[in-house]
Amino acid sequence: MKRRGHAMLLVMTILAAAAAASIVMASRLSIDIAGRRPDAARLQALWLARSAILSGLSGSQQVLTHSGEATVHTERREGQVKAVVVLEGGKAEVSAVPGAGGYQRWEERYDPPPAPGAER
Repeated sequence: MKRRGHAMLLVMTILAAAAAASIVMASRLSIDIAGRRPDAARLQALWLARSAILSGLSGSQQVLTHSGEATVHTERREGQVKAVVVLEGGKAEVSAVPGAGGYQRWEERYDPPPAPGAER
C-alpha cells in the first residue's frame, strides 16, 4: 500500500508541474503576441503608404485591413509624392520623388498611437 501511495504522489507531482509549466508558457506566448500587434500595424501602415505612392492615384480612400479600416491620403505636388495612412490611431507618412526609372529619395515616418491615458 505504501508503494502505491508514493507512486500516486509522484504522478500527481508530475501532473502539477506540467500544468504549472503550461500556464507559464501560455502566459509568455500571450505577452509575445500582444507585443507584436503594434509592430504589425506599423508595418501595414507603411506598406499601404508605399503602395499608394506606387499606384499613381491621388486623393483619399478608405481601405479595409485585418487590423481595421485605414484612411489613405495621397497627394502629388512640387515634384514630390506624399502618402499619409492612419491605421489603429497610428500615422504613417511616406514621401518620394519621381525620377527616371521609378521613385527616388524615399522618406518614411511613423507616429504610434498615444498610450492609453496619455495626451497627444
